[in-house]
Amino acid sequence: MTYSICEPGLDDGRQAILDLWSRNLPDATPDRYDWLYGRGPATARVLRSEPGDVVGAAGLMGRTIRAGGQVLQAAQAVDLNVDRSHRSVGPALRLQRTLAGMVDDGGLDLIYSFPNAASEAIQRRLGYKVLGTFGRWAKPLRCQDGIKGWLRWPALRKAASALLDLLLRLRSPETFTRRPAGLHVEVTDRFDARFDALWETAAPQFGTVGERTSGYLEWRFHRSPGARHRVFCLGDSRRELLAYLVYSRRQRSVFISDFLFRGVEDFGVLLAEFIRVMRREKAEAVITVYLGPETVTRELARFGFFRRPSAWKALVYADWKEAIPGTDRLLDPQSWHLTRADVDTEF
Repeated sequence: MTYSICEPGLDDGRQAILDLWSRNLPDATPDRYDWLYGRGPATARVLRSEPGDVVGAAGLMGRTIRAGGQVLQAAQAVDLNVDRSHRSVGPALRLQRTLAGMVDDGGLDLIYSFPNAASEAIQRRLGYKVLGTFGRWAKPLRCQDGIKGWLRWPALRKAASALLDLLLRLRSPETFTRRPAGLHVEVTDRFDARFDALWETAAPQFGTVGERTSGYLEWRFHRSPGARHRVFCLGDSRRELLAYLVYSRRQRSVFISDFLFRGVEDFGVLLAEFIRVMRREKAEAVITVYLGPETVTRELARFGFFRRPSAWKALVYADWKEAIPGTDRLLDPQSWHLTRADVDTEF
């Protein structure tokens, strides 16, 4: 069958993609489309069969990245889906090749993606290279749910849980870490100019990092459908921002979606303060995903976060023959700083 690929029309494109999603991506919603494509930085391409029916689509979520001291125009490949009757390799490959062509033609400097197994095979065939695997980091704060299967009697389970919770606190550094004089913490729902100042200060410590200005963070976390995000901040006596983390709660677990800091020592103070607050709020666990330097993962481990198995890969596509000057570390996972802020989904 003959296919064609084009940008969707303004009038019928939204509904055509929503119809596709209803068949192939049932968890995707109209709110997501409006957030990502209508008011956000994403653009779509649709695949039409010979009769003109829309049978597939894929998108690029625009992202500004700093790498090797340069500002790069990048994008995340998102929302690849093809109708079941057209799921031979050819149609999906054509969609992905069209997206990759944005780099080949000079419209983008690079594309990154977090594919499932089927998409990964197609992308690697086109020249995407594996950057690394996300770590899923979890810190237990309470043990009651974890020991339900071990102790049958409620009274004994309650006593054992209290003892284990005490041991968890005594073994965790935040119990004995005190906030340095002059520093303060706050919880806010606003991304203001302080976040722009921190971004400019913090960005150079990473070889490759996606933009985290107040405008981007506002769009990514406060305008996105789904989870309600709050921001936990560490500031100094001049009210300047030293570090922050963005988090949400789902049932009794807390999910850290993003974090940034002036220095890793500020990140340690931020974690200590945040964990103490979450204990007081009766959270069962704190969870985050991360791909980046060991200086960060060592700090997570120091505060009792355990790395769980993960198969969630990050891939990168660039013009490898015409290497971008100063960005020879694009495939070094120790150079990147990747969190949920760089991803189009929450969980």
